[in-house]
Amino acid sequence: LDKDIEPTPLNVYSQFILRVKKNIHVVMCMSPGSEAFRTRLRMFPSLVNCCTIDWFSAWPAEALSSVGKQKMDESNLEFKEVN
Repeated sequence: LDKDIEPTPLNVYSQFILRVKKNIHVVMCMSPGSEAFRTRLRMFPSLVNCCTIDWFSAWPAEALSSVGKQKMDESNLEFKEVN
């Protein structure tokens, strides 16, 4: 709470809402190849205008395995090769 505000339940809740609005992040995942995706973009243009879009394409199996193995090694967890 701000130091000048009396900590009543309403003021505490109001400060909470202000902090949530200031710090909230939303992650949405959609398939860009579908008609539903294009329809949503037309219905909600702010998804393009007011958002950061990261386009991810398919990873090769070798790359997925390599990244997974590196993360497992960093965590000191055992990793057994899967064929």
